[in-house]
Amino acid sequence: MKYEGKMIEKADLRAVRDLFDKSDKSPESMRKAFFSVVRMYDKIPAELVPVVLKFACLFYDKAGIGYHGVIAEISDRVSLYADIDGYVFAKEFLLHRAGNSDIYDKENRISYEKKTGCGDWLRSENPVFAEVIKEYERKKTLIRWDYEFEIESKKNGKEKFSIHIETTFKKLFSFLSEFDGGFETWWKENGRSGKAGVYVWEMQTIKTSRKKAVYLTTFDTWNKTH
Repeated sequence: MKYEGKMIEKADLRAVRDLFDKSDKSPESMRKAFFSVVRMYDKIPAELVPVVLKFACLFYDKAGIGYHGVIAEISDRVSLYADIDGYVFAKEFLLHRAGNSDIYDKENRISYEKKTGCGDWLRSENPVFAEVIKEYERKKTLIRWDYEFEIESKKNGKEKFSIHIETTFKKLFSFLSEFDGGFETWWKENGRSGKAGVYVWEMQTIKTSRKKAVYLTTFDTWNKTH
């Protein structure tokens, strides 16, 4: 019989905190402590989502690569689900596996892939970059790129950039292809690419190229004419 899940209460979260205090504070022990009290399909009411989100921040290594992206993905997802349903399944406070949508807006029937920087963007069993691009262009999943960073140069000093792009992969690729450095200048193949049969391409670092950063800020203007 499938477990239907219960609605989590403050008393359950107090029990979790007690276990946290007794743990070795590693991300693994924090996850184990939380899910020894709360089951995957238990429901977190909207008013307790901010508390559990703080717990979820302890499930991952803060010194690890991509930590802020992981938490941003989880935060966006659980906030949306809480607004729609008034609760969130406990499993949604964990990073989604590759191949699963980061966020699904069931009211508008739209899936999103969340990005908060550069790093690994494209994954495929196909080793041919041009064919992988075509794969992503066929995706119905939208890309949501929220990226804030700073660039310092002698001419312009310190400049803060806030990139907020929400669109299809096809349209984003079209925009990037009109950059005068060319489309492929945005990408590089990851050193781990090809291992276990998965090929990976990274978005090139933007922080070292003011030219690219400025170009990205023109997306909204470009989008109005395309």
